[in-house]
Amino acid sequence: MITDVAPWGESDHLVREAVRSLLRRYGRSYFLDCYRKGREPEALWHDLCKAGYVGAGVPEHLGGAGSSLETVIAVGEELALAGMPLLSFIMTELCLPVLARNALPETAARLLPPIITGDRRLAFAITEPDAGTNSFAMRTTAIRSGPEYIVSGRKRWISSAGDADDLFLVCTDGEPSRREGRRPITILMVDMRSPGISTEVLSADAGTPERQYDVIFDNVRVPTENLVGAEADGAAALFASLNTERVLIAAFAYGVGVHCISRAVDYARERAPFGAPIGGYQAVQHPLAACWAELTAARALNRDAISAVERSDPRGAGLANAAKWLASEAANRAADHAIQVHGGNGITDEYDLIPLWRTTRLMRFAPINNEMVLNQIGQHVLGLPRSY
Repeated sequence: MITDVAPWGESDHLVREAVRSLLRRYGRSYFLDCYRKGREPEALWHDLCKAGYVGAGVPEHLGGAGSSLETVIAVGEELALAGMPLLSFIMTELCLPVLARNALPETAARLLPPIITGDRRLAFAITEPDAGTNSFAMRTTAIRSGPEYIVSGRKRWISSAGDADDLFLVCTDGEPSRREGRRPITILMVDMRSPGISTEVLSADAGTPERQYDVIFDNVRVPTENLVGAEADGAAALFASLNTERVLIAAFAYGVGVHCISRAVDYARERAPFGAPIGGYQAVQHPLAACWAELTAARALNRDAISAVERSDPRGAGLANAAKWLASEAANRAADHAIQVHGGNGITDEYDLIPLWRTTRLMRFAPINNEMVLNQIGQHVLGLPRSY
């Protein structure tokens, strides 16, 4: 298996070795069993929390390890390389730094530690049935009423919502702003046990154990101290985290893509219907070599993006978007070629490639579609007119 990727320094090497040691106790078979049974990989998640890998980038005084973004990315990359691309890891690592930086100190100190230790599970809710990529068109509202907000509306495509204890909710006050008719954004931390919340499982298959949900809010009361960032100005807090989301997705895409190539290479070395291994045929070998080259290039670009994002370099957004685009496109091609190499076996449950293809296909449009990524690069990197 081509999974022993080059580390990014001595500390990164030590982290990766520790993560691999933990993951070897589970393996792809565990992840696949959870996926097929529709249950959350609780044991793996709790071990990741116990080892300090969940919320690693959160400051120590709030329960995290105070690690660099590079460390968080290394953990995510190793999960994907092992065939365990936990969507929950991406969503949690996206939300926790926003909460740490923008919530009231006492709120962050109350909410963060139990999530980091695994005592409470977190879900992220931004997408809606009619808003999709345009977050400013959302209709889920949080109306101030004394010491509470009254939340009403519906969110869609919310990973693990049915198993979550807390929800990082992005909503609006319902009043259009004067800037292009955009509704102002408010972020709240919501207890999923609050009266008025219900969930509906969606018929969707992303190739991972986490199920997708609609979350419905019917006059749900949320304490005002659960506000994250400024009221009606949560966009600044949220969008500051999007570059982190992009590089996390790029790392996951790289890992899953390399996992798929490794599976195809192992099969091509053994499969010999005409007497010689099919891996010796250029029609088999060249596409896999091209995918490896693309993924390796995506990882190198992502390394530059991670460094820029950590330094708050203005180039970080463009690099992060480019890394997400390149890695997700390459990963999906890698999964497709792996299936092609396996022929009819590629679509059987036994060979377990279709779930991986589903995951790589998902990364091309979630949590942001690649067309919008290219829009951002065109406008903000190339200086072209806004195209949407």
